[in-house]
Amino acid sequence: MCEINSLCSPTLLVLMLVIFGAVIGSFLNTVIYRFPLMKGIEKKTLPFKRFNLLVPRSHCRKCHSFIPLYHNIPIISFCLLRGKCLSCKKKINFQYPFIEILSSLLCLWLFLIMGNFSLFVFFYFFSCCLLVLAFIDLKYQTLPNEITYPLIGLGLAMNLWTEFIPILDSVYGCLGGYLFILAIEKLYFFIRNKHGIGRGDAKLLAGIGSWLGWHPLAFILLLSCLLSLCGYFMLKVITKKRFKDFFNQAVPFGPSLACSSILFITYFK
Repeated sequence: MCEINSLCSPTLLVLMLVIFGAVIGSFLNTVIYRFPLMKGIEKKTLPFKRFNLLVPRSHCRKCHSFIPLYHNIPIISFCLLRGKCLSCKKKINFQYPFIEILSSLLCLWLFLIMGNFSLFVFFYFFSCCLLVLAFIDLKYQTLPNEITYPLIGLGLAMNLWTEFIPILDSVYGCLGGYLFILAIEKLYFFIRNKHGIGRGDAKLLAGIGSWLGWHPLAFILLLSCLLSLCGYFMLKVITKKRFKDFFNQAVPFGPSLACSSILFITYFK
């Protein structure tokens, strides 16, 4: 970190980190939008012969018109266009600037608190994966194996290489996270005779445990439950459902786990 700080002024360094974070945030928006379409999670007919994370280039989700490069600047373009597509004039989802701003703030803050550049890179990547999973789960109520499984493996590999935590703590965190959610799922099914927590949540907590170890899992789970309860009551206020129907409303647990983990990294690292 010191080597990087000595190469440029603090103001320039902050600006570079904010810009880098916003650009990465723009790519995260692409993953959140395109990955469910690529994997068939969302069924939608698109007017493109090839469709992946790189092809076609950026386009409006409503009218599918391509976005010029000068209108594809993270955060700034949304403000200049006043949150509307230049072609069809329909509103652009506020998720786009929100994730770009959040990614910028995470990039800057993690750089400041991590005493090692390798740890900064690893944990910024980890936070980005959590953001993607949180927003996919929030919209589709699923946590793709294509993201959760690599997250587990990378967490174990990261701790084996950097020794951020002992590798045994990483393994215990991985196993403990999965088995704990699995036990809750079985208990819920036994009591109510229906599934309440998905295996995707178990895999996500296993991934979190592989990165952070078993020690913070109790705190992360407690905070996640509190956030989920807040989400339930907010949903009740917004939808104005009756209390009987309210408890039958499904609320994804992944965003709460992701948010709690990011808060743990940024405040209790």
